[in-house]
Amino acid sequence: MLLVLTGFAALAFLRAIGTGWFEAVVGAACYQLCGVTILRVSQYDISAAILVLIPLALILVRAARRERAVLIFLGLAAVLVSMLLFTTLQSVAYGVMLIGAYALWRGLRSRSAIPVILTAASTAVAVVIASPRLLGNALAIREYSRMTQGFDLSNFDGVYQFQNIRPYDILRWFDGTMFGISSSDARVVFLNNINLTEGTLLATSAAVPLLFLFALPRFRGRWGGLMFERTQDTAFWFGSCC
Repeated sequence: MLLVLTGFAALAFLRAIGTGWFEAVVGAACYQLCGVTILRVSQYDISAAILVLIPLALILVRAARRERAVLIFLGLAAVLVSMLLFTTLQSVAYGVMLIGAYALWRGLRSRSAIPVILTAASTAVAVVIASPRLLGNALAIREYSRMTQGFDLSNFDGVYQFQNIRPYDILRWFDGTMFGISSSDARVVFLNNINLTEGTLLATSAAVPLLFLFALPRFRGRWGGLMFERTQDTAFWFGSCC
């Protein structure tokens, strides 16, 4: 069910920004069936629910106007409360950053503070409502923080030493065999604790079609024209993907 809802939520957002039906269906399918979505759906529900809620929040941010401020505020608050109460908090952090960045972009584009004000106000209300869960998680993290023998993970230097990820490791990414058969193979090759899982999944995300489109030298008869597409906020999405 969540996989189906993910597709419909993405389709609704793409239609809301004026994308044609064919393009919207293709984009929604990419969002629904990419590696990240499939992994989250296969893990557990609260991990996948965030993928349904983010497009709904973006629709509300884009629709933010003074004359409908109350409805937008209530809708955004409901979506954000759902995120904070029923999804993984690590994912919420990324989601809220994206929603906030989009609200700022829409505010600059429309020369109005309404999208930013409504997003900030609804986020504050959501945090207050979800404060029992947030406080409980904070206490749990403090109580059950993982320790590794020989490393002090309470400061950045200790974490950096534990991860042991050096700049020259980037050069080794060009080795076609680095991923191996399982995630443990990569650790054996790199001899550190780098997390390659999210990076490999993002390579199959919905950003790929956008990058393919951007690779076209001309868009609607204009060099690099896709980046100047004003209706669908293409420049924002390209920047957020980067």
